[in-house]
Amino acid sequence: MLAVLALASMTAVADEESKPEFVIDAGGHTGIVNDIACSSDGKTVASASDDKTIRIWSAEDGECVRVLRGHRRGVVAVRYSANGQPLVSTSSDGTVRIWNIATGETETVLRSPNCGSSFDISKDGTMIAVGGEGAISVVSLPSGETRELTGHTKPVTALHFSPDGTRLVSTSYDQTARIWDVKTGSCIYVWQHDHVVTGTAITPDGQPAATVGFSKKLLLWDINRDNPIASIDMSPFGGNRCCFNSTGSEVYVAEALMEKSSISPHGSEE
Repeated sequence: MLAVLALASMTAVADEESKPEFVIDAGGHTGIVNDIACSSDGKTVASASDDKTIRIWSAEDGECVRVLRGHRRGVVAVRYSANGQPLVSTSSDGTVRIWNIATGETETVLRSPNCGSSFDISKDGTMIAVGGEGAISVVSLPSGETRELTGHTKPVTALHFSPDGTRLVSTSYDQTARIWDVKTGSCIYVWQHDHVVTGTAITPDGQPAATVGFSKKLLLWDINRDNPIASIDMSPFGGNRCCFNSTGSEVYVAEALMEKSSISPHGSEE
């Protein structure tokens, strides 16, 4: 199985008749696409794959502009820093890599026994969150001080810091998403889902948040409430990962698909 990277227009959250349109053929990957991330300027999208590579795509013309190689096993998560440089990735090889996108070279390799598909870096670059078997480690940089967040009863699947770094959204196989107070480590809200939740994202201005998973719907949430505010129907394959563009007007969704990869919009204009 590979993946579909799909684009949903936030102006069409109530349009159930909208159909995907082909935008990017992401078939350069030879394995499942595990994660995607949008640059802060909205010009590129990074995809992380089981084929051990990260690919950087032009959001304008859909071309692959760079392939990052170095991980020895599948790449499970990828994130841009606030200014687009550097790029950070985690892999099942037990490492976190910090990349120079311009050169395609690895700048730093960190080893972590807790490396998994759930990972995020705060906008100011001072914190990294890594999820494991129900627990979340929030590491302060450069001190290395770590805070453990506990509450999920099954493996954590995705993490996303709020733009101001005060909140963290986590998703899990326990069919919930949780909102955490990063400073105190307390859980503020538990967002209940009907199926496994595999991905989450927050708009650049902090509202709303999105979650995707096996439910075949993308849900939008007010991070100060415990109920969804909108939903978008996806393909029958459900969603794997999601990320907003730089303005929060569009959300990319990585969808499981049997034969190929692409990036396409679900939404249509109002």
